[in-house]
Amino acid sequence: MCRTSRARGGRSPWARACLAAGFVMAISVLEALPASAHANLVRADPAPGASLPQAPGAVVLHFSEAVDHVRSAVSVTGAGGRDATVGPIQAVSNDARALRRRLGLARPGRYDVAWTSASVDDGHVESGRYSFGIGTPAPATDESRAGAASSEGLLGLSSQLMLVAGLTLWAGALLLGRPAIRAGVAPATIAAVRQASPALALIAVVVRAAAAGASAPALGRVVPTILAGRAGELGTLLVAAATVVGLRAHARTPIAVPAAAIALTAQAAAGHAGAAPSPAVAVGVHVVHLVAAGVWLFAITAAFLARRLRSALAILSPYAVASAIAVAATGVAGAALERVGPGQLITTGYGRVLLVKASVFVAMAGLGGWQAYRRRGRARERSLQTPVRLEAAAAGLALVVATVLAASPPPPTFSPVRTAATADSVLGPLDGGQALSIADATGPYVVGLTISPARPGPVNTRVEILSPNANDVFSDVAVHATAPDSPSVTMPLRPLGAGAFAGDGRIARNGDWTFGVSFLARGVQRQVTMAVTLPAPDGAGELAKAFAAEEHLTAARLHETLRSQVGAAPITADYQFRAPDAFAFTVNATHEIDIGAHAYRQDQPSGPWTVENTGVAFGWPSPYFRQAWGNPTAARVVGADIIDRVPSHIVAFVRPDLPAWFELWIGASDGLVRHEEMRAEGHLMQHDYTGFDTPTPIAPPR
Repeated sequence: MCRTSRARGGRSPWARACLAAGFVMAISVLEALPASAHANLVRADPAPGASLPQAPGAVVLHFSEAVDHVRSAVSVTGAGGRDATVGPIQAVSNDARALRRRLGLARPGRYDVAWTSASVDDGHVESGRYSFGIGTPAPATDESRAGAASSEGLLGLSSQLMLVAGLTLWAGALLLGRPAIRAGVAPATIAAVRQASPALALIAVVVRAAAAGASAPALGRVVPTILAGRAGELGTLLVAAATVVGLRAHARTPIAVPAAAIALTAQAAAGHAGAAPSPAVAVGVHVVHLVAAGVWLFAITAAFLARRLRSALAILSPYAVASAIAVAATGVAGAALERVGPGQLITTGYGRVLLVKASVFVAMAGLGGWQAYRRRGRARERSLQTPVRLEAAAAGLALVVATVLAASPPPPTFSPVRTAATADSVLGPLDGGQALSIADATGPYVVGLTISPARPGPVNTRVEILSPNANDVFSDVAVHATAPDSPSVTMPLRPLGAGAFAGDGRIARNGDWTFGVSFLARGVQRQVTMAVTLPAPDGAGELAKAFAAEEHLTAARLHETLRSQVGAAPITADYQFRAPDAFAFTVNATHEIDIGAHAYRQDQPSGPWTVENTGVAFGWPSPYFRQAWGNPTAARVVGADIIDRVPSHIVAFVRPDLPAWFELWIGASDGLVRHEEMRAEGHLMQHDYTGFDTPTPIAPPR
């Protein structure tokens, strides 16, 4: 226990030692505090503005830090606000920063994604929305809301203001108590402030906990909601413990000072400073900033409490001026450490709040200079009260602005949300001129097989298994290749993570090969088989011929069969297309007509029609087919067939950005696609095209 005896000439050496020990303890707990900021959206799949040939299996959102799956939310709605999701939010294996929401078998149209992220680290909340299209374009814009109100709420901001005010006044009373007594403030008053300020901070912590507990629907959610993240957990406990110590030892400076240091450091580390590139430096700067602000605030308060304002100002003003300089210096340093650039002061909410805080600081400094000018001019004591009162009011406003700033997200230091769909980590690096990529399904699983190069000899094989359950684990994955009059080849695969596997082998000769992929999932052995002829010729020329032929069409019909998994009941739909901007379809007794940017819908055969301006014009056949089959990778001719008595080449390719595997039956003579199959997570789709250039009337309903 620290002794309180005094040495000559001022503070006890024991007090100095305890003060140093307090700061050492405070900095040491910093190492245990995780970095904290706001969980900002950095990637979305599908991406804002993406146009997909069919609904993806899920919407997956990736954030800048780990998110709380209990307090976060993702919704996807289609026309008329219809819910397009299936089941609750899912975790993504090995990625605490991601949220996943499964989708049902969605029909063409625009879909809106709304999300709310709660940071695991500090509990701060952000929200936003964007759109993507299925068979139709969507605006490539996204919006997010991450202001102080959405992060903290009114009660949270109020308790945060109490906490900041209590901690800063506590620091000021501890450091400026003796000068304040010399300035004429009663010792009992100083003692009362030293006791009331940590009490105010403790009350703020209790209010935050009580409010969070009241809003928690179940006891199991109370604790994570109260403490609002890992940084909040340790920070809240440290502040509460330190303020309790401060209350009990308010008269014993050697104990109260380290307690205040710990509380201030914990408060700083649980905020933006803890997430800075150099957290120890940033937290230290922020602590000095809070202490200097506390000295300045207490100097103004003490001047009011003194018996004679003029003499009190003469004693306390030097401390106020020095603390103001420290506040300015640490404020600039803090902004630099948080990487707030000059351009972000206007373009971001955080920067604008920072500008307001700087303006309040300038106002306080100006009011301080005004009262100093009057005091030196021998003005009456009553005339000094006005600038001091205004300075006190500005100090209160500064606390409010500082509270809002602490609850506002700093400008992101990462890339913004990608506005185009991102390439799959396994399929994205493939060389489209060398590889062959095909897929099939078993039960709820889609299995993609990629062989590179697509010819006999040494080959690299990659397998990607897509599951509607993001937590599925696959094992014993292997590829077995067989061909007539050739020895079979077995290629064990090594895991790459997230359902991806790779291995090497050797294909002995040219000819027809059957590739079987086997794996163990949920204790059940699964297998798919796919037949190809090696070498598989390049299919880029056939695809180019198909695009050219399709984009000269004036009309077409399409019959779609869609299943969520092998053996599931199919959903069928019939489409009519008419150039340049119209299509109509019927599915499950629902009718829709899209012409340009207007969508007309009838939910029941005899029900009323509704109309919506989607804001984005539909186009057919361009850019419809390029949106559906665009960004192809590993396009190869994998076989031949006759469709509707027309000899056709079968071209297989993969879109890594979805991911989805396609096979198109392309007419050898006319380039028209008469049959199409797609395999993607939760979407096993078959399209049959007929009625090419047959007049198709499509008009708004009467």
